Amino acid sequence: MSGISILRYHQIGHEKPIRDHWAHYCTARQFSRQMALLAYSRCQVLRLSEAVAALRGQCPIPPRAVVLSFDGAYTDFISQVLPVLRRYRFPAIVYTISGWLGQRMRVPDSYQPRPWIMEARALRLLRHEGIEIGSQTLNHVQLPILTPHQQAEELRISREVLEQILGEPVTHLCYPFGELSPRTVELAQEAGYQTAVTRRYGQARSDDNLLLLPRKMIHFDDSVFGFGAKLFLKHHATKPQAV
Repeated sequence: MSGISILRYHQIGHEKPIRDHWAHYCTARQFSRQMALLAYSRCQVLRLSEAVAALRGQCPIPPRAVVLSFDGAYTDFISQVLPVLRRYRFPAIVYTISGWLGQRMRVPDSYQPRPWIMEARALRLLRHEGIEIGSQTLNHVQLPILTPHQQAEELRISREVLEQILGEPVTHLCYPFGELSPRTVELAQEAGYQTAVTRRYGQARSDDNLLLLPRKMIHFDDSVFGFGAKLFLKHHATKPQAV
């Protein structure tokens, strides 16, 4: 069965000591080389909405299909990522924390410096560039530890805030920390989300629940060869993680 590799990025920036970033960090040089490999290998880089249509059987899944996803909506996306995407005409989706726009990311003190999250006008710029915008909830909380009402509010209000900013429906979700429960998935559907990405590792396939899509995380120490292996080796997704 053909699948789609949804690649998971976080912060993209300049080289800095390991003590100053997390494993999710990717240097601008690494990212540029990885995108060059996608282009050289003739991977089909899809919008998430295009990938969803293929997973639903509305069109064939292209060979070597890839979706580029970015968590956090950090400001360095504009300076470090967008020019590279323009060069190769690659689409992408950015998930943002709607209650933290224009603020520093709230991360443990061991991660310094804390990156800035884009403002609303930057999100509108990205949409003008063809980049899709998704929700990472209102306050980036661990949803399963909240009451169902609190979860519903995190999901609903975040979507409403982004829709007001963008003037269009927002139907894609990223579960904060990849944590979810069966009730969380139900609430995401009730809030109007059509897709949601998890921390499951593997390719997205047509028999996947679209609210439990797997991804492949890109780490700071992924070499070009390691990146290629993540692209071209067939990885079956692990079972959905729920708490």
